[in-house]
Amino acid sequence: MGDDYFQNPFLPSSFIGKRIKLSYTRALVQAVLKGDLGNLPFRKESYFGLDIPVFSVGKVPMDILDPKNNWEDKEAYDTTAKKLLMAFEKNYADMKVV
Repeated sequence: MGDDYFQNPFLPSSFIGKRIKLSYTRALVQAVLKGDLGNLPFRKESYFGLDIPVFSVGKVPMDILDPKNNWEDKEAYDTTAKKLLMAFEKNYADMKVV
């Protein structure tokens, strides 16, 4: 595929143990398809480098856009994110890239 495809992937977040409302998912996908997210300011998520909009997208609440906001216990999020990041790093280190 050419460079025109998949340049700005977006990944809708989810709550712990449950999915976000379908209407929010649809609103996020529609915003992506319309190109509405291209003009929003973003901040980098600290563990995985995800770009998170700093303003709400349509009627989607801000807390849904940031994975950490979906956790009641922020320290548990940090601990879990660090473990997941270490697991990713170990997995990639075990792979041989040619």
